[in-house]
Amino acid sequence: MINSASDNQSEEQWLRRGLRDLTAFTSLPLLCKDKSPREIANILASVLQSTLRSDFVFVRVTGPFPEKPIDVACAARRYAKVDARKISELVAPFLELESGALGVPNPVGPGELQITLSPLGFLNEYGVVVVGGSRANGFPTTTDRLLINVASNQVATVLETVALQISERELQAKAQSQQRLLETVLEQLPCGVIIANPPRGDILLKNAQATDVLDSSAGQPDRQTLLDLEVGFRAGGQPYEAKEWPLARTVFNGEVVKDEEFEYVRSDGERRYIVANSAPVRNDRGELIAGVVALQDITELRLTQQRLLLKSEDKYRDLIDLSPDAIFIVDSEGKYVSGNPAALELVKCTELELSGMPVINTYLPEERGSFQLQFEKLKTEAIIRFERTFLRTDGTTVPVEVSASQVRYGHFQTVVRNISDRKRSEAALEKAEEALRKAQADLAHVSRVTTMGELVASIAHEVNQPLGAIVTNGHACVRLLSREAPDLNKSLEVIERMISDGMRASEVIKRIRDLLHKAPPEKAPLNINETVQEVIALVSSDVLRSKIELGAELAADLPPVVGDRIQLQQVILNLILNARDAMSEVRTQPRELLITTLKNKSGDVVVAVRDSGKGLDAKDAERIFDPFFTTKSEGLGLGLSISRRIIEAHGGTLWAKPNEGKGATIQFILPPSSGSES
Repeated sequence: MINSASDNQSEEQWLRRGLRDLTAFTSLPLLCKDKSPREIANILASVLQSTLRSDFVFVRVTGPFPEKPIDVACAARRYAKVDARKISELVAPFLELESGALGVPNPVGPGELQITLSPLGFLNEYGVVVVGGSRANGFPTTTDRLLINVASNQVATVLETVALQISERELQAKAQSQQRLLETVLEQLPCGVIIANPPRGDILLKNAQATDVLDSSAGQPDRQTLLDLEVGFRAGGQPYEAKEWPLARTVFNGEVVKDEEFEYVRSDGERRYIVANSAPVRNDRGELIAGVVALQDITELRLTQQRLLLKSEDKYRDLIDLSPDAIFIVDSEGKYVSGNPAALELVKCTELELSGMPVINTYLPEERGSFQLQFEKLKTEAIIRFERTFLRTDGTTVPVEVSASQVRYGHFQTVVRNISDRKRSEAALEKAEEALRKAQADLAHVSRVTTMGELVASIAHEVNQPLGAIVTNGHACVRLLSREAPDLNKSLEVIERMISDGMRASEVIKRIRDLLHKAPPEKAPLNINETVQEVIALVSSDVLRSKIELGAELAADLPPVVGDRIQLQQVILNLILNARDAMSEVRTQPRELLITTLKNKSGDVVVAVRDSGKGLDAKDAERIFDPFFTTKSEGLGLGLSISRRIIEAHGGTLWAKPNEGKGATIQFILPPSSGSES
């Protein structure tokens, strides 16, 4: 074992030995070149034991190696047999030591030894070295530890290189395996596949199916980049530019291409129909690293479709010829190409005359401006439908419904249906609806007249009161003027009262005339509170005579509504009279009628008429609005039905509900004016 400088040997001999040992350890990488991890561990153990003359050396190699851990031991010659496993078991508790020496039982013989540890690698990633020697011989000296560390570091470097080589071989093997797998998968696919990478579009991989699709023979020169490929024609017949081909757009622009059909003419003249789907491949940073295209040869499918199309054309030609609708084929310039018999009959021409005729010639002069707009719209939409007037060659016209769609090669198909019968039916229906509206208006007018008949006494009272006042004031005026000294001031006051009473009587008569007036509805913005107050003025005497307490709570912040004033007055009047009748048999409680207006959360105007009468059965809440349904002994049962129809015509809703205590409430909602009504 190497002794310290204090030994009997000279300092020169000590230095010389240290340099020799250090040189030996620095040569370890050369000794371990191309060796396996176990062989490297054996070399390290042997060199350390022989150089340091230690009792034993134990090396444990860990790390990314196929065999792990690798335990190797070497002992001095005086020990007959060395068991690396036994040494491993004895030193295992001390393998986590970081530095220093420790006394342990001698694992290879009698007595006790000092052991010191050195890591293989900065973080023990490749294992540990344990060297044991006799304390009596001064082990371990500073020099011993230095040499052990140097040897460990040299071997750790070799093991790191081996680990990298193993990892590289594994990656290569994995890549080759994946390459073989990919090639196997690609060869089994029913479609051609080409993989290329940017920036030049170099072709990385192409299966045999892709070669069969794009190359006509084995003698065709192999294409190295996408720009070298003969890429064929688009479905419309225009040739591709090299950078417009689906995979080129993916590799150069990162574009995803789905189901793009094109035609490819191979060098032997054979035409192929191909569908391409391509997508970019990106790395974890989102960078474009490759593009892949799948090429599906659909030539047989297209040829089959063409054969079936020919058969179907023959098969359905009779159906087209027998169709009652006119069917035209129109070219990209807006001219008729052909038409079925119904088309020729519609135009009033022969097939030869139809061919080449501009479609615009069948438009009325005043409608021809719309033709170009419709024709341009047809070029961008799958199908368009519209109605127009069809001008025939004989000068007659018919209303038609047109359905137009695109067909291939810039041509269009139009189906034109003569809708003369439908237009006549629509005109007859409109006439019937107008008659119905007139009948409904007449019925509403009759209802108003009938309602006014119920108010004869009240109206007479309202008119007689101001007329009686006029007569009384007239007599008073005569007396004042008949005096020896006429009192002109008093007479003037009396005459002013007579004028006021006359105006009041006139206003009552005007309201009555308005309600009885028969005229078409005229909707305009109005204040619903004013409409309510006008009706109250008409019925107040009648209601008070029926011993009913009439109240009104009219909100001040109501928006205007759009409606016909007379019709809305009729509805409110009807609701008030119904409430009056509902309280006619009430004897033991007050008769109360309350009219309210308010604005709900939606901004709509609500008008409600609440009574304290006999109430409303829940099952009759909807039935009372049915024509001819009534709960009274007299009456036709039309008032509420007409009222609901009027409110619905104003965009509102009318309904009834029983009160929680007594009586019922009938109310309606009207939408506010938008401000745009004239």
